[in-house]
Amino acid sequence: MYRVLIADDEERIRNGIAKLIHQFDINLQVCDKVKNGSEALEAVRLHMPEIIILDINMPLLNGLDAIERIKIIHPDAIIIIVSGYDRFDYAQRAISLGVYHYLLKPFRNDEFQKLLLSAIKTYRENAQNKSLITHALDPEEAKQKKHILTFIQERYRDPQLSMSLLEEVFSMGKTSIANYIKRETGKTFIDYVTLLKIDHAKDLLHDPDMTILQVSQLLGFSSQHYFSRVFKNQTGLSPLQYRCNQKK
Repeated sequence: MYRVLIADDEERIRNGIAKLIHQFDINLQVCDKVKNGSEALEAVRLHMPEIIILDINMPLLNGLDAIERIKIIHPDAIIIIVSGYDRFDYAQRAISLGVYHYLLKPFRNDEFQKLLLSAIKTYRENAQNKSLITHALDPEEAKQKKHILTFIQERYRDPQLSMSLLEEVFSMGKTSIANYIKRETGKTFIDYVTLLKIDHAKDLLHDPDMTILQVSQLLGFSSQHYFSRVFKNQTGLSPLQYRCNQKK
């Protein structure tokens, strides 16, 4: 049974999609229904659903920005946008983010069912391909590699996290580790750690009681200035500008 997350700011839409999935009686179980992009991120972290269905225009964090951050947390997820907005710029960015399909509301039930079955098939095929690659490795090395991303996700705030530390902990060569991280995330080690930090920083900046210095220290940056520079390189905004934008 594959898990599906539904994110839409309209309760009627969320419940309607969940009801359809139940009626289709396919290999899908709704693990959560949320009303905004921020809740979608938390639900992804909690459930790691195989399929995510979400709207674009949601409060707090819009669907496209949420997808960008979901891809960092759960790059294997199949993401389907269900939107009433037929805009080329939306579709163009969705494609660049690796979205599986952009479905316009209103849609036919049979069209939606066919799309879900196709998404399940694609997820299964992707998982099988990864499994074949894993089994082609030395068994002990394959077992070790499964824990690398988990280790990074748990330790990315630690200033001591480095390729040398990974090499020591997992008793593997740096090249082998680097290639695995690149294959699984599409990012280099440094870029992946940076994305995890900036993703967490965005959540922390919603808290008005936390100073930018405290955020930078919590995430393991060497200085507030360096944190601000990295944040702006990743988002196009300084931490202060980002915080102010969230209040609007």
